[in-house]
Amino acid sequence: CEQVMKEIADPNATWETRFTGAYCLNALRRFDEAEQWIDRWFDPMNPHEEAWRTVLGAQRHFLEATPNKGLQAIESLQRDFTDLDAGQWLDVLLRSSMILRQNERAEVARSMLKAAVPRLAGQPEYQINAVLDELAAVIRPDKPQEFLDELARLTDLESTPATVRVLIRDRQVDEPAGQRGEHRA
Repeated sequence: CEQVMKEIADPNATWETRFTGAYCLNALRRFDEAEQWIDRWFDPMNPHEEAWRTVLGAQRHFLEATPNKGLQAIESLQRDFTDLDAGQWLDVLLRSSMILRQNERAEVARSMLKAAVPRLAGQPEYQINAVLDELAAVIRPDKPQEFLDELARLTDLESTPATVRVLIRDRQVDEPAGQRGEHRA
């Protein structure tokens, strides 16, 4: 993260740069600087960026050894940010799952990802695959059968959209570990 911070010439260049800067400052435990970064580069009127603020707050709680507050922050995202469009919602979902996974809360992330499957209806394949890749990362690459079993359970649910079922079946048939290409944890 130190190197990333040095390489960020224009924090406002992309939305990813804005998030990554705050994420790295938190990871380096430079919490005051992270808060200043967020205040400077995040638009408080943009619900997507405010959701990021919540995700980054959860990251900070985990780093400060107050995991219950981190979990509460992640749980609040579903209630407090109902106006996110589908792409923004998926972005926040994946970032939240990553924070949970990094902080030994993989089972919470797993439940959250499974609960999100019905909302994947109408999403492009690359976004559905990103959620399935994150589910694989949450279950861990050293447990391919557990991942395949989870995929089988998801295909049996009536609430699983048809497109998701097709992509899951592709993984079950094409890849013994249920993943596309390299594992992207």
